[in-house]
Amino acid sequence: MDAVEVKRSLFNQFKDYKDFVGVGIKERNGKEYVVVKLLHPDAPFKTSIPSTVGDIDVRIEVSGNILAY
Repeated sequence: MDAVEVKRSLFNQFKDYKDFVGVGIKERNGKEYVVVKLLHPDAPFKTSIPSTVGDIDVRIEVSGNILAY
């Protein structure tokens, strides 16, 4: 599974959540990873939760402020 397939899969899982902001692919040190962005009013600051899907790194970012993105 490549980053595009992971992005598509995560988008389909999160798209109906009211707190969903978006999903994208970023690159760091020549390696792609997928970012899922969520907005939650109780989050005091931007938090990043690392995970993996297969061999693709995933970061789930939660923020209480849309301007953090």
